[in-house]
Amino acid sequence: MNGNPQQAWAFKCSSQEENLCKTQQSANINGVLYNIITIRNPNEVLNVVNKKERREELLIENALMSSMFNKIWLTDWNSKNHLNLSMTEVSILEMLSSEGQKRAKELSEPLHITSGGITGICNRLIKKGFIVRARDESFDRRSVVLEITDTGRKAVQEAFDMRLEVISTHFSSLTDEEIKEWNRIYKKLLKQVISK
Repeated sequence: MNGNPQQAWAFKCSSQEENLCKTQQSANINGVLYNIITIRNPNEVLNVVNKKERREELLIENALMSSMFNKIWLTDWNSKNHLNLSMTEVSILEMLSSEGQKRAKELSEPLHITSGGITGICNRLIKKGFIVRARDESFDRRSVVLEITDTGRKAVQEAFDMRLEVISTHFSSLTDEEIKEWNRIYKKLLKQVISK
């Protein structure tokens, strides 16, 4: 290079890296098209690569912390859960309590549960006395709907209180502003995931 600060390299450029490079020629090596390039500033390319690696590290760290947090949440929920209800069962009871009677399919879709899975869960809730099956005369006399019982409504309130106790403990080190920021980020992520 004889005193020239630019260096010649052969590698595949990402679109970000291409902005930092000046292509001189191309070469096909083992079926992959490589650009023989002159790097305007090798440190800039390293910064792009380092930013990508840092983002991947952050995402992996987030995945591990989320998984750990979920395990701790479930452990704490199960330790306080004298109702012996899963979070899915609580979600079904909450839906029936707030939205009224529903067919099993109307419960399974938003919770992403198979028809066989929802039948088993509802059978357990019926056995516990939290819901009942009834005929939907307004739709079709053969159509069966699920309704929450008074015992089920009481269980919803108890589950809400238990959940609030667990959440309050977990978030006790955060300020209200930090919780608002946490919620804002989760809403942004949910919006993106739901829109796919």
